Amino acid sequence: MEKKVVLIQGGVADLVRTVTASLLARDVTVVLSNPGGQAAHAALIDDMKTAGGRLVDLTHLQTAADDLKPMLEHIYQQYGSLDAVVNLFVPSAATDAEVLLQYVPTLEKQVFAAGAFMAEKQIQGIVINQFMMPTMFVDHPLNSAASAARGAVTGLTRAACVRFGKSGVRVVGLFVGLLDLPEIKAIASERVLAATTPLGRWINAVDVAETINFMALDSGYITGQMLILDGGMTSGINGI
Repeated sequence: MEKKVVLIQGGVADLVRTVTASLLARDVTVVLSNPGGQAAHAALIDDMKTAGGRLVDLTHLQTAADDLKPMLEHIYQQYGSLDAVVNLFVPSAATDAEVLLQYVPTLEKQVFAAGAFMAEKQIQGIVINQFMMPTMFVDHPLNSAASAARGAVTGLTRAACVRFGKSGVRVVGLFVGLLDLPEIKAIASERVLAATTPLGRWINAVDVAETINFMALDSGYITGQMLILDGGMTSGINGI
């Protein structure tokens, strides 16, 4: 049986590293595109190559953020499949409302390009859109934009589910709450930093990676759904 092939786009270094390691442990071919941002790119690739498995960096093939076709075609020709596309999004101190809102139409083009490609090649794959819960931005200038972007990510995920479902292509969302990463801690308000969950801790990169691992490789009938990974935060007990 051929190895499954997963494309990971975007994200920040710690999250990309953990998600990649989780997939490599399942003997998956992992393709990275712009992992962790340009500054951390080379170091991340060198670090992950020691993890074993088959790791490929194709950032150089993505000539534009919304033009995936050359990269997807290359992956298919080289490795014979494209079983999952994982779109990671974690804001940083440099993310303002304009950047956040511009991400959504770019994501939409990427999701529909991946879905159309899988349908064309008759691959019953999955597209996973990871985004942040708006509660991460309480008392932050991005709060309103994050709420609008979350709704847009939900809408495009469900629209793509309907569009490509008959071809066996699935599209799901993963909304993450209190994520314990330096980039999040750097922009979180005092109220968010003081918050907790019914589980008594923030979500870590391993939690996200294991969830993506399941969705990409094992969740054969889930589509059109927005999975909330927040440790029970949306129960409202923490006041944010």
